[in-house]
Amino acid sequence: MKAFIIIFLSCISISGCASNNSEIRKSQEAYSNFFLCFPEVDSGFTELNIEEKSILRRKIADEKRNRNFNCSEYSNFVSSKKTMDRINEEDFREKSSPCRKPNIAQCEPR
Repeated sequence: MKAFIIIFLSCISISGCASNNSEIRKSQEAYSNFFLCFPEVDSGFTELNIEEKSILRRKIADEKRNRNFNCSEYSNFVSSKKTMDRINEEDFREKSSPCRKPNIAQCEPR
């Protein structure tokens, strides 16, 4: 009986994690505040084409105005995201350059 309960609870928790509900399918008024600030983290947002993303961003801007919301409660997340973006950019620049030293005359191939 205990094994059945453990298996049942495991199935429920796994299915709950696997069903990632996208905010995009919700009505504009039902968007979460987090989604209004960071729509790009939504799984459905990445599946949209550029035109659909543009339309959605306009809806998000309208909803932010309607709610008088400015994302200030997520300032820590924004600074963390900017830091990660900067680190990723530096890493990309380092990995994409053909030389280890910035001076091409003293180029040491990677």
